[in-house]
Amino acid sequence: MAKITNKIKIFLIELLWPIHCLNCGQEGYVLCSNCQKYIKKRQQLTCPSCGKLSIYGAVCPSCYNKTNIDGLIFYADYRQVLIKKLIGLWKYKYVKTAGELIIDLLTKDLESFVEDNKFLPFADQKEILIIPVPIHKNKYLKRGFNQSEIIANAVAKKFNWRVETSIIERVKNTNSQTKLDKDGRKQNVKNAFIVKDFSALKNKNVVLIDDVYTSGSTIDELARAIKKYTDEKVWAIVFAKQNFS
Repeated sequence: MAKITNKIKIFLIELLWPIHCLNCGQEGYVLCSNCQKYIKKRQQLTCPSCGKLSIYGAVCPSCYNKTNIDGLIFYADYRQVLIKKLIGLWKYKYVKTAGELIIDLLTKDLESFVEDNKFLPFADQKEILIIPVPIHKNKYLKRGFNQSEIIANAVAKKFNWRVETSIIERVKNTNSQTKLDKDGRKQNVKNAFIVKDFSALKNKNVVLIDDVYTSGSTIDELARAIKKYTDEKVWAIVFAKQNFS
């Protein structure tokens, strides 16, 4: 029912409020081809914990005990105005074409990683299990979709990986993280996730998918829940990351 309601909502939004480019205002594009050039893709990957340059985006040795993920791949710096607007347009204004552009930019970038042999170090070793960051059922009913799940399905289809959406549940309906400091965000998501089927994690490397990584609290807490039941790697792929200054 939520999906049907959301489709109607999106249809009405696109019908009553035509899309205009976020940068130049041209009608018919969420971000026209000319303005897409103003989005700056990240040049190098960094340790998700300290921000130092890192091969593949792996957590550096000095940060092993500071985070529960083993590495992070991202497309662009979240501090860019157009990146923030693009994510917000999809996530909160339900503009479908914003999500389509996000997915297109991210999957094309990941494809270049594969071609250059610079993708996840473990990609050819064990089965990869894609897990989108879950949202609470109340938030899903309100929004009608989980943007992380939509991204995850696109990434999995591109690389022939498996997506699992039922083995982990978000049991805590957390408050918005946007106005909280780092410690507040960490407390906000503490014990937010439970693993319902830990046997599904056996002998698999996990890749978590989300739209944005700021303090990293949500993804780190999800990885912590997963690592209670597996010693395998847990990485993350996001569209945007809040880079260090």
